[in-house]
Amino acid sequence: MFLKKKEFTYGGESIALYELSALQRIEYFDFLVEQSEKNDDIEKVEGVKKTALIIRANTESNTWLVSRSLAHGCSDDVEQIYNDVLSTWNPEALGLAAKEVLVISGMAQVEGAENENIQSDAQEESLEK
Repeated sequence: MFLKKKEFTYGGESIALYELSALQRIEYFDFLVEQSEKNDDIEKVEGVKKTALIIRANTESNTWLVSRSLAHGCSDDVEQIYNDVLSTWNPEALGLAAKEVLVISGMAQVEGAENENIQSDAQEESLEK
């Protein structure tokens, strides 16, 4: 109802992404905690196995974000959306869309915005002197 919406375009295809609701944010943090507990031993693993575990965790996290965002735009079951996203989106599109969901949800800054804020703060300080 009050959620922000943004069009996401990749490879000539567009889809509406929605910000996460308050409940979804809580569920996302719970999901991240579960992921970290599941991957507690990742530091002990080396080589290809470690890389595979990290990529899997990132893919699952990105899929969770995108599927919950897309759920606001349709009436499908969220787990079905999760499985559809996981099986039909490529990793690059998934990563970009997940970043966009975090940005429109106020959970991450737009790339470059942090540097702009630092420069803006520095300008304000120099003007005050």
